[in-house]
Amino acid sequence: MANRITAIEAEKLTRMHPDAQAIGFGAKMKDLQDYAPVAINYAVTADATGALTAFVAPFAMDIVDIIVQARAAAEGETLTPINAGQAGSAADAMCTAIACAADGTVTHMSAGADDTKLRLAAGDIVKVDASKDTVRGLVTFIGVRV
Repeated sequence: MANRITAIEAEKLTRMHPDAQAIGFGAKMKDLQDYAPVAINYAVTADATGALTAFVAPFAMDIVDIIVQARAAAEGETLTPINAGQAGSAADAMCTAIACAADGTVTHMSAGADDTKLRLAAGDIVKVDASKDTVRGLVTFIGVRV
């Protein structure tokens, strides 16, 4: 990914001003860039029964949580996050389907989390598959760079 702070640039940032030196500014900026969690939102606003693409991983990361907020009443229905790989054709569920039943409810990934499917390489395609064409929701993927 372009525009990343290197260790040399971090050191230059730190040395540019006495106040920056006092707080280790460059190192803190590099740490923030390298280790801050990333949140990626995907809104399911139409029929997602064909496993729509939610995002393409911008860098290698581990997904540590997936949160679904239901945005319509869909009794007994679910959303399933899928690691479709680089080609986008794999159908590997990242976890057990997440409930998306009552409008406004928030449900976290819980059962069936598969660590081999939660690790993404840069360029991996992540999809969301709905159990019914009327399922609507906001899916939030929380990841950390690896």
